[in-house]
Amino acid sequence: MGFSLSHLIYPKTKFSPDIVALFTQRQIQSTATSLFGIFLPIFLYEKFDFKLESVMIFYIICFGAYTLLAQVGARMMSRVGLKNSMIIAIPFLVMYYFALYFVGDKPWSVLIYAIAAVTIWRMFYWVPYHTEFAQFTDRVNRGKQIGFLAAVSAIIGIITPVVSGFIISKFGYQVLIVLIIILVFLSVIPLLFTRQVKEKFTIGYIDTFKILFTKHKRILLAYGAEGAEGAIGLAIWPIFMYKIFEGNYFDIGAISTVVIFATVVIRLFMGKYTDKLPKRRLLHWGTAVYSLGWIFKVFVQTGFDLFLASTYHNLASAVMRTPFDALTYEQMADAGHYVDEMSVFREISLGIGRIVMFALLLALVGVISLNTIFWMAAVFALLINVL
Repeated sequence: MGFSLSHLIYPKTKFSPDIVALFTQRQIQSTATSLFGIFLPIFLYEKFDFKLESVMIFYIICFGAYTLLAQVGARMMSRVGLKNSMIIAIPFLVMYYFALYFVGDKPWSVLIYAIAAVTIWRMFYWVPYHTEFAQFTDRVNRGKQIGFLAAVSAIIGIITPVVSGFIISKFGYQVLIVLIIILVFLSVIPLLFTRQVKEKFTIGYIDTFKILFTKHKRILLAYGAEGAEGAIGLAIWPIFMYKIFEGNYFDIGAISTVVIFATVVIRLFMGKYTDKLPKRRLLHWGTAVYSLGWIFKVFVQTGFDLFLASTYHNLASAVMRTPFDALTYEQMADAGHYVDEMSVFREISLGIGRIVMFALLLALVGVISLNTIFWMAAVFALLINVL
């Protein structure tokens, strides 16, 4: 009889070959992208001569382009199939990091190509990925499956920040980017072992936005709030860490590694309870404790404060994200033939939330302290409840 960690933790939970292959691809790619992860906004911050406003503009353009083109990507997916769409996407992610490799004294001259490449990658990758994940996971055990897969991601992710911090400290960003490019290339292999799935995206471009704003306001608000809150975690929190640790890359990576380690077990337990208890009730509890984590971060002044606040916040994130992700894929799976449309609505809503938040940050970063911005994240985290 075969043995696996998933059977040890969840004896009655099975994973189909398709979800194993899809998750393996995502994990290899995620390992690659997480190597840059928290260091990307720091990299941009340094390249832009420590001008936060320029970092915000980069993200506004980046997410603005994808939000406008997500529907176009879904139409292309309808023609080539979900698996082929993701395979097509991967070379563009390589081009994105290749462009970052050459960012120099005039960052915008190269970053415009990076933005174009990452936008095309997102167009061809995210909607097919979420559509396949919703179809390949088991409704009865979806919480356990998501909890286990997220815990595996966290286990692998334990080492990436400290490895990144070490490489950047000793060899610079370019060596790290070469390693990332190699891993991204390798991530295409598992996709070859997934079955081909066809979905026909049937909604026109203008109608996509009309339907989202009129018939799916809860989706727009919930995922818009997730995107807005995530924007602060994506760009502001790493730069805040950079300032606390006075530019020490290794310390930033090391503290991130310790914090990630503390979240693995809680992810596994939350997956089990997500399938036993009402998901929405768990989500209400999770968003409350998660929002509180942002409030704790408001008062961070030292490296030790940062460690305590980050550890609590990551644990709270596991409590919130497991039922939230389970509900997300449950809604998509329940949509049946319209699962791809629901994926597009989600991506556009996330993008709108990010754009709105980065626009607010562009106006505020020169006026208020970074700590104060975390109050905004706490409020948006609570709005995720409307899903």
